[in-house]
Amino acid sequence: MSRLIPLLALLFTSLLDAQSLRVYSEFYRIDPFGKPIPADSGPAPREIISPAVARNGFTSFRIVVTAPPAVPFTLHIAQNPDNTAEVKLYREIYTKSGETWIPDRLELVEVPYTGTVAQAVRTIPGQSVQSFWLDTRLPATVPPTRFRLEAQLNINQQWIIYPMEVRVQQTVLPAPPESKTGLSPVESPSDSPALSVLREYLCGTPAGKSEPDLSIRQFIRRNALQDAALARDLEPSRTRQILQQTLIWSAGFPDLTPAAWCKAPKRPEGAGSEWYLKVRQYLLSGKR
Repeated sequence: MSRLIPLLALLFTSLLDAQSLRVYSEFYRIDPFGKPIPADSGPAPREIISPAVARNGFTSFRIVVTAPPAVPFTLHIAQNPDNTAEVKLYREIYTKSGETWIPDRLELVEVPYTGTVAQAVRTIPGQSVQSFWLDTRLPATVPPTRFRLEAQLNINQQWIIYPMEVRVQQTVLPAPPESKTGLSPVESPSDSPALSVLREYLCGTPAGKSEPDLSIRQFIRRNALQDAALARDLEPSRTRQILQQTLIWSAGFPDLTPAAWCKAPKRPEGAGSEWYLKVRQYLLSGKR
């Protein structure tokens, strides 16, 4: 009996390890086996605990469920106060590129969502993870405040909760501009659509063609276009030249001018795909 208790404890721990719930930024893609996509590699992912969000615009997160393939689970999205934000949940669909399975296409699902990691119509051998795209939108009428936003996973008669305290900022986003900025290939780093929008704003050089299908890349581009609209709204109070230089510095290039960066637009070396969040953070904090 004395040996049985440690064995049972070990089995219980293994079951717990087989199921988990994590929330990441929109730029941190996870494959169906629980590993980050190599193209997005960099430092440890940002902890999403108390995100700052603007009003009149979208903020997106990734929810990653780890579970045994055939075990049903239910994913809830809860708010306190209720209905503070408009919420949509999408199941991410994986596309194989070379040897890597990459989440890219999106399928709108109902909340709460009930399903399993493994699906007969989309079998990926060895899959242990299913990721979701959580799209939130705050109306302009919501006052600056804080509210609780939770991802709640019910599996094997247990609840796993990922809480966030969302900080609603004074910033009200203007309408995003029209853009000819296109989408990079699915195997490109996840920040590529945002990098293209930043290049268009700083350098005036749109590139590529857009795609009609609903995808993660489209939503990342949409969110970056919101940032570009906010930057233009800030120009009268900062002057365009000063604002552009500060954006380059906040992106991680303290020794470059906008003109120098535009000659060879790039992401900071070794920063991973989440570097762009520093640009967004500056714009949210820089509102008049």
